[in-house]
Amino acid sequence: MNKDFTVEHTNYCKGIAIILMVIHHLYWNSPGYGIYIGQVTLSQRIAAIGKVCVSIFLLLSGFGLAKTLKGKLEIKHFYFERLLKLYLNYTFIVITSIIISLVFFREEYSNLVGSGLKEVILIILNLSGLQYFIGYQGLNGAWWFMSVILVFYLLFPFIKILIEKYKIKFVVLFFIISCLDIVQFQHIKIVTIISWGFPFVLGIYLAMNNIFIKIYEYIISKRKGAKKLILIFILIISLIVKQNMDPQSFIGIKFDYFLAFIIVLSIYIFYQNIIIGKKIICFLGKKSSDIYYLHMFISYYYLYDLIYSMNNIFFMIISVIAFSLIWSLVLEIIRKIIKWDEVILYCCRYVKKVKGETWE
Repeated sequence: MNKDFTVEHTNYCKGIAIILMVIHHLYWNSPGYGIYIGQVTLSQRIAAIGKVCVSIFLLLSGFGLAKTLKGKLEIKHFYFERLLKLYLNYTFIVITSIIISLVFFREEYSNLVGSGLKEVILIILNLSGLQYFIGYQGLNGAWWFMSVILVFYLLFPFIKILIEKYKIKFVVLFFIISCLDIVQFQHIKIVTIISWGFPFVLGIYLAMNNIFIKIYEYIISKRKGAKKLILIFILIISLIVKQNMDPQSFIGIKFDYFLAFIIVLSIYIFYQNIIIGKKIICFLGKKSSDIYYLHMFISYYYLYDLIYSMNNIFFMIISVIAFSLIWSLVLEIIRKIIKWDEVILYCCRYVKKVKGETWE
């Protein structure tokens, strides 16, 4: 086994996370689908676990940034390339989604955003990516995530420096800070946004200290069979505990921090033993960003009646993912037509030129 945590591992983890997200949004508030286990359906139990997808994505984001940006970090260069690219890709999805909605789902879109000044304000808020600061999730309920990831991309260079200096002490301190969201404010979400950053911070720490590799080396050193069984046991117990929690509760979200780490670690350790569906899940992982930002248009807004009329768990999940991939394919075609990669490169160069920087 290649000991390094590779892009393939990352894509597989993202693929699992996006499936969990679709299940969470389909069934958490929709009881009665599938077989019952006790008083609750299996679909709702998995949906309760599914909220962990957010922590998985944040952990992988922090991990990926730290892994690819080891050594001295040029802050301006990071902002010009990484942050600007992240923001431009998000605005592309917002703008194209609005256009597609107006063309194919005009009535549903109008019901969603209204008209006149209200529509203009909502569009501006969504384009900013900062809408969740005032408790507004966005035209698409999943877009609140952009407010979180934007903040932590901004903070990444400073978090990296603090972890280099204080190591695990800073991670522990940030976990304590993340617990401040035990007090919730309806229209002021900065505390909630900061609290969601713990998996991101943890991911940075894991990458900077090669924690996954160290755990792997410890497991294979001796009695690896017993150690792998212990990891499986911890994973199963964690999943059982999580499916009995309210995924939106304070404890449920904090438990997700731990569960996300266990899921990602388990995938890394057992990846070579996975023989079914690996390519499909990795493909979903590659497309996870588009699916993340688009799937709620399918399941909640535009094709709600069609999806829930199927009354079959498997076909409902597959349909949401398939329609999201079709939408993603349309966006990919648009990207190629307008040469989106060149647009991003031009914008990065222009910003650097305005700021008096040279492009290398």
